Amino acid sequence: LVAAVPVRDWVADNALPRLVLLTAPAALIIMITGTFGVAVDLPIPLAPVYGFGALGADAATLFAALGLIGLGLELARPIRRAPRLAAAIVLAASPLASSQRAALLGLGAATLVLFLFAAVHGSVGYVRLRSGDVALGVLVVGGLAGLAVVLMGMRSSVVRDFVDEQLRSTFQSTAKAQSAQSRINQWRAARELIAQQPLFGSGLGTEFVHYEVGPNEFWTQNITHNIGLDLLMRTGLLGFTLFTLALLSSLAEGVRAVWRSHSPQLVALSALAIAAIVAFLAKGTVESVLEKYRLCVLVGLALGWMYRCWTETASAPGSGFGSAALPHRQRALAGVMK
Repeated sequence: LVAAVPVRDWVADNALPRLVLLTAPAALIIMITGTFGVAVDLPIPLAPVYGFGALGADAATLFAALGLIGLGLELARPIRRAPRLAAAIVLAASPLASSQRAALLGLGAATLVLFLFAAVHGSVGYVRLRSGDVALGVLVVGGLAGLAVVLMGMRSSVVRDFVDEQLRSTFQSTAKAQSAQSRINQWRAARELIAQQPLFGSGLGTEFVHYEVGPNEFWTQNITHNIGLDLLMRTGLLGFTLFTLALLSSLAEGVRAVWRSHSPQLVALSALAIAAIVAFLAKGTVESVLEKYRLCVLVGLALGWMYRCWTETASAPGSGFGSAALPHRQRALAGVMK
């Protein structure tokens, strides 16, 4: 459905930008409450909410993906609006306020993709990368790093203890270490199961037993917290290969759109869509993201945008691709994405 809408209509329409603009304040509030550990239970009749205010891995990733989408739409406009741009940046940076390593991993992967596109291609949408921009970026990053060092060196125990606690809760806490060991135990048990049915897998709903370090119990689960192991366990090498080929072919068309398109709009949307998908896959190395249906909806949106950007690039005059071959490519890619 997304791929059927021309890119110019996406840029001209204000529905998604309004969604980004309205979501950013809520995300900012949750980022603040989550940072300071404020969470409340809301016993709403028929729809109770528990732990409201905590910023979990899925919420942080969802906010970040929506922020990347909003950023792509805004960078695709010749004249950008500061409130929308600021809202998109707030959403995209939300994993920084989360103590969830999976969300931070996804944000880091997406940022790396955007930096690579900007450095190699020279621009992302209507934002062009110049030598002065690189120098300014180095100064800003250096200034922030220096400020962090100064704050850490201050005698204010409040600031120092707060930063120490945030870093410790994210990377060095006992719960994080136990969670990491439990992941390793899951992967070891899943590999043993995969070895029994390596070609076709054991099917959907396959369960295995692993040792959970925190409660010191043996748990039965049907997910491995790794997208590759999930596919190998359920569908075997055959399903894993088909999924990989479909994903790589879609990403390849997105990269081609960035590389070959002369339209800043197509470049921006393709680059940000690729970044969102890469963030999803990076998170998938430590979580079973195929079960995250909210995130999968945004990934489908990104895939549709990537596909649309490629078809418009390939059909543009002077693209070097024959118009007669394009419908065949469209049908082939549509089948792969389905």
